[in-house]
Amino acid sequence: VDNTRFHVGARHLSASLGDVDDEQGFVAGLGHSFGNGLDLFGEVAAFDNFGGSADDATFVTLNAAYAIGSWTLSGTLSQRDLDASGTTDLHSIAAEYELQNGMTLGAALAFQDDSGTKDTILGLNLIIPLGS
Repeated sequence: VDNTRFHVGARHLSASLGDVDDEQGFVAGLGHSFGNGLDLFGEVAAFDNFGGSADDATFVTLNAAYAIGSWTLSGTLSQRDLDASGTTDLHSIAAEYELQNGMTLGAALAFQDDSGTKDTILGLNLIIPLGS
């Protein structure tokens, strides 16, 4: 709708051998492009009996991206909460540069806290478009 986008979804996975119960879940997301290079996006997903287990799971993501010429800068905050294993928080910042030949170079730095175990993650990417 104009520069706002949204999605909703539902999921049902039947229990298989060894699973505790069927998995039921939903997802909902909302994003908006402001037309000045700024895009915002948020999403929430929740599951009962995640992966056929007795765990319930909730995922929340917030993202902002800002395009400046050939550069795109972005940041993400996300959280995963699983009954049995606790909460994982992830915060990341990233930058990408689109070359004139259509290839994109990027890097991201993420800080993760997985129920007290902390990691710093560096990611690099090269996107090579195939075809036209």
